[in-house]
Amino acid sequence: MKKENVKDVKLSIIVPVYKVEKYLRKCIDSILEQSFEDFELILIDDGSPDNCPMICDEYAQKDSRIKVIHQENAGVSRARNRGLKMATGQWIGFVDSDDYIEKTAYEQLIENAEINNCDVAIMDFAYVDECGLTILGKERTYGDMLLLDQKKVVEMQFDIPLSIRLVMFNKIFKREILDGLFFDESIKCAEDTLLLSQCVERINKAVFIRQPLYYNVQREGSAMHGGLKIIDIAKSLDIHKQIALRTSELFPELYDSAFYYYIDSCVWKMRAYGKVNSEWSKEMIMDHKRIYKSMKKRIIQEIPGILRCKKMSLKQKLHFIIIGVTG
Repeated sequence: MKKENVKDVKLSIIVPVYKVEKYLRKCIDSILEQSFEDFELILIDDGSPDNCPMICDEYAQKDSRIKVIHQENAGVSRARNRGLKMATGQWIGFVDSDDYIEKTAYEQLIENAEINNCDVAIMDFAYVDECGLTILGKERTYGDMLLLDQKKVVEMQFDIPLSIRLVMFNKIFKREILDGLFFDESIKCAEDTLLLSQCVERINKAVFIRQPLYYNVQREGSAMHGGLKIIDIAKSLDIHKQIALRTSELFPELYDSAFYYYIDSCVWKMRAYGKVNSEWSKEMIMDHKRIYKSMKKRIIQEIPGILRCKKMSLKQKLHFIIIGVTG
């Protein structure tokens, strides 16, 4: 990850950019306005067809901390991997280009991580709409800072409702945690989930700042709101199952939590991507229905595990089984 003859910085922030010209300036501004200043911002333009490439270059001319990479469209994983190879920071973080962060976010993360000798620092987040308003029904409960050992991090990954989340964007990592690890460029959904699970196996301690320092913008057209195909969603469920099985090897007592999260993901993703677009061709509709049927079948095949799972109430078990049977 390291280049020779380049001055190391304390923090590298990697931001993949694609078709977000409406949101990009707010994202970049929130990073440049950080109270913590010893960072480099790596913007990877993933062949964006709008004005994003120009916006990236414009900001790079104004602030020497910004580095811009332009590449042909190859997906978010390739973009993030380019950023990882270029990063010089002692710590590495990721921000999605339609999101934004609080002014003190990185100051709090790095200060608390170094004081407590942590490998990872996590910031809590808020779900907001495009106007910055907290989304009704997605309000979160915040609290005091927590210090977590590896087992507790694994356990909290599977919290329902979500706490620290199985994503990369609200965390910073010591660079050695990421050494030799990269995003799988062959998958288009849950690629960050997979990499985070690999990172967690390397950590000893983490700090969780339970304040809303990261704003996750919920918008139409984003990766998890219509920007992915149902085949990508279906394949991502294999990753969740893989993580659950790996959890059973590391911490057998946490398997039920991981399995519950896996089944919940199956149901949520099946429902979210079950609708057929009337403008699709007959072939596209048939293909969509075939994949949707396979997602239902997956849940039905897991019914024995659902019945055994001690983390689910009887009501939840019946809910999951009914959805698997009826869709």
